[in-house]
Amino acid sequence: ARLAQEYIEQDETFRKTLRREIRAKLNEHLSTAGRRTGSKLPKDTRAWLLSTLGNLVDKDSESIGLITKFATDIEAEKDEWVRYWALAGLFAGNGKEAKSLATTIVKAKDLGDSLPQQLAKAILAWAGEDKWMEAVEGALDKEDRACWAMLRALRHVYVDSDKVINKFCEYIEKQRFGDYLYDAICALAPIPKESTHAEQVAHVVESYLRNNRRPMHTAAREKALTILGTLGVKRVFLALTEELFDGNPAIVRAASRALENLLTAKAACERVVEEAEGCADEDVHRLGDALRWMKARKTVVEVLELKLASGSDKEQAIARTLLQEVGGLLAFDRLRSRFDASQRYM
Repeated sequence: ARLAQEYIEQDETFRKTLRREIRAKLNEHLSTAGRRTGSKLPKDTRAWLLSTLGNLVDKDSESIGLITKFATDIEAEKDEWVRYWALAGLFAGNGKEAKSLATTIVKAKDLGDSLPQQLAKAILAWAGEDKWMEAVEGALDKEDRACWAMLRALRHVYVDSDKVINKFCEYIEKQRFGDYLYDAICALAPIPKESTHAEQVAHVVESYLRNNRRPMHTAAREKALTILGTLGVKRVFLALTEELFDGNPAIVRAASRALENLLTAKAACERVVEEAEGCADEDVHRLGDALRWMKARKTVVEVLELKLASGSDKEQAIARTLLQEVGGLLAFDRLRSRFDASQRYM
């Protein structure tokens, strides 16, 4: 999926072709919507197509026009989720055009506190319009549908507001399983490491992770681990290391990549070796599983190879076990080289 995304981002011809194909499907749906037979794309499919089209939109006026029609014409699209994803996709692909569309949406009198209306307010707050920043902050005061819709919107749009971030932290601290908790964690994901709230957010998220290990929290915990990896608060490496022993592979993967992102692959691998020195054999194997999830596998193998060559007897034994668990051709070549070298000097 990652390689496909990189290909789409880099190949302009493919982007144009994909936009054309998506427009054709959506236009076919519009032309047959009132008939008993025809396209009649399911709402989930329409939402996905519009979101994808928005991500690929660039400055394509035809695509922008079609997205605008779906997002603003109630007769053409009655489902608020489809209109929501149309605007969210456009914001991801072209913030300037999304702001223009958001301005149109907030002026509509028949949308109320619907999902696209709240997303539009959030986009205008992101663009620096004080009136709409106040609207965003006000929507979070009371836990009602308007609040829920705004939380959904803020999963896509980061607004730099003390009140908003404090509210997110409050929802997480309550630790009540449900939409408010999950949406608040998702909405904190884009917070920059230079934010004055970085320490506060790291403390709240770390506390949440330690106190909620039940399977139903898996998706939220994955998001929380990603946040700890991007905030740049170095002290949380202990919490991330602790999660490497979790029995859920999804959590181990998220924790491993968060640790790599926080410390660099080299420092993260050295930290894992250090942790392994005090572990039972079974847990050393678990840490090898965690290292396998790191993106910079070459760096991981190089660090372990160095431990094999110059570490203490214990570090060498640990490095050998970890290399075996990391696996792959590169790790195998390093282990074989060490074995061949040892045989020559015996």
